[in-house]
Amino acid sequence: MTKAAFMHFSIPFLIFVEDMNKKHLIVLAILLLAAVPLRAQWYLGGGLSYSHSKINSTHSLNIMPEAGYIFGNVAVGASISVLVYNYTYQDKETSYNLEISPYVQYFFWESGPLAFYVEGGVGLRRFISTMESYNQFTPYICPGIQITLSEHWCLDSYLGRLSYDTYSQIFSMGIDSGVGLGLFYNF
Repeated sequence: MTKAAFMHFSIPFLIFVEDMNKKHLIVLAILLLAAVPLRAQWYLGGGLSYSHSKINSTHSLNIMPEAGYIFGNVAVGASISVLVYNYTYQDKETSYNLEISPYVQYFFWESGPLAFYVEGGVGLRRFISTMESYNQFTPYICPGIQITLSEHWCLDSYLGRLSYDTYSQIFSMGIDSGVGLGLFYNF
């Protein structure tokens, strides 16, 4: 939640309902436009990670673009994660993960360039490898911190997360279940 210049944003709504008269449409349009705040901003960013382990010759590359919209102290967004994971298990194996994660962040404390938030979301993942393929649904919650670098740029980080993996039916919690760092541009 940076202090970048805020812009006016409104959403045009087109409603095609045969039995609604003009008064109902005008009242509905006013209510919908009033629900969109005048002080809001878009952001765009993401992260990139690479890891290597000598134990089983594992290489992984994760590309994570992200976009969202801030309404006062609440941000709504989504990230897309493309993970290519190359490892040696009996034979050389390569797997692919594609994950879409819509989320909501609530900024509960801000002081100077620092802002702390809690994020809740759900990861919708498709895993594909030569050995197996499956879909995964993972709701999660995690704390985070955002550091404003300038009027438009900020660093964003979360440390640890509480999540449930529906495929393996496992709860995970702690630092080892997720650490992230990203760079974002606020419009």
